[in-house]
Amino acid sequence: MVAAGFLVLVGLCFFVGLLAHSAAARIGVRGVRLTGPKGNTLKVQPAQEQIPMAWAPLLTTNDLRRVRDIEMSQFSLLDAEDIEQDCAVCSQRVAMSVEIAMHYNDTVVQFAQAGGVVVTVQEGRITVQRLDALDPTADPSEIYEACAEASCSSIRISGIDVEALRQQAEALEYNGGGRRSAGKAKQCKQSAGKRTEKEPP
Repeated sequence: MVAAGFLVLVGLCFFVGLLAHSAAARIGVRGVRLTGPKGNTLKVQPAQEQIPMAWAPLLTTNDLRRVRDIEMSQFSLLDAEDIEQDCAVCSQRVAMSVEIAMHYNDTVVQFAQAGGVVVTVQEGRITVQRLDALDPTADPSEIYEACAEASCSSIRISGIDVEALRQQAEALEYNGGGRRSAGKAKQCKQSAGKRTEKEPP
């Protein structure tokens, strides 16, 4: 009986091996491409790159359609004279799913989500309206500014030439510093400074 059981076990192993071989024959690998049973290339999700959100206006409209999530951190309040005030109660980091992306030109882009939150990226500066839709501690009547450093606020996107985008950003001084660190050490929390640039649309 032991011998019979052993033969059954060997037969099962052989059968499983045949199934595995058959599956491997149906799905092969060509370089970095997966191929199906008829030699057709299967779709593979492209790798995503993380880039500073300050570069967003430099993306094309087609690029912006692929942006699904953004992250922002280290918020400050903007008063009536557009001067920064520390926000002690704001969340350290906020993630947002993008439902609408509006591309005005190579200086201004906006991301929006249900609930009224609108994130404007203009010339390297990131401002947020209705932050309370993402952070319950935020005041719905206030406008906030997020740190624009690459380590603070970013977007994930696939299918772009990061180095070319970096060079373009550096040429336009959209280097992830925004106005909050212009001419200063690259730190997100800076003392208040009055804005003189034009307002987002």
